[in-house]
Amino acid sequence: MFRWSKEIAAPEEEQWEAMFAMAEIFACFHEQPGREEVRIEAFLQDGEQAQRLVELWGGQLDEIGDQDWVAVAAREWLGYVLPIRERFVLTLDERPEFLEALQASHPGRELLIFPPGVAFGTGDHATTATCLDLLVAEAENGGVAGKDVLDLGCGTGILGIAAAKLGATRVDGLDNDPLAVAAAHRYWESNGAPGGEAVTWAEADVLAWEPEKTYDLVLGNLFSEILRQAMPGIRRSVREEGVVILSGILGEQAAAVIEAAEASGLRLDSRVDAGPWTTLRLVVAQ
Repeated sequence: MFRWSKEIAAPEEEQWEAMFAMAEIFACFHEQPGREEVRIEAFLQDGEQAQRLVELWGGQLDEIGDQDWVAVAAREWLGYVLPIRERFVLTLDERPEFLEALQASHPGRELLIFPPGVAFGTGDHATTATCLDLLVAEAENGGVAGKDVLDLGCGTGILGIAAAKLGATRVDGLDNDPLAVAAAHRYWESNGAPGGEAVTWAEADVLAWEPEKTYDLVLGNLFSEILRQAMPGIRRSVREEGVVILSGILGEQAAAVIEAAEASGLRLDSRVDAGPWTTLRLVVAQ
């Protein structure tokens, strides 16, 4: 087993994510507390493929034997926590003794437990954290409990699982990666299977997908270009009084995403900028 790693500037992250997606190589993107750089890690069985990454993109290569790469990637994140308003605390650490101490120190919050795995989305990225914050704000204003929620590009299912815990009547999570769909189902189960049979995870390409029903709340944490192309379908998926929360958008690309949203019949209600990333709250234009 080989681990390839490289540090990049935070604004370059989306470009690198796209490069790895095109190469069909899974990579972890880690924000580093107190630093502007993002560290990329990719774990590969094939030594020639690993060496090829170094030849193409530089970086560092380490042979790590037959260790569990998920465990290797997770080690430095033990103890990571992210409070989400007064409702949740997200952690990547699943050690029972840690979870017990974490719950004791946050008695009014529910735990969201997402140890690193084989699909994107453990909650440590600014876009996921911002979406979670806006989702809880939506719940505080009565926009989640008793509502139907769609999680587009669900990854590990963090947003959909949180919506189910917030009382959504129905949650449908879609992703074009079968590994992500399997991971979302697994994390949903490990987080208590909130919502029961009213929660589904399915494989679908958002660019070819045609919504069969409409939702009160649509969540999408995807690349800007994908959001732009998928915007007509996103509009068709939301009810007239519904809300759309979109992220994964670099600040410099936000105007193009907003333009596509407006052309599809949505209106910008508010935006949140977190470093180089932007999250949008949209409503149906009247």
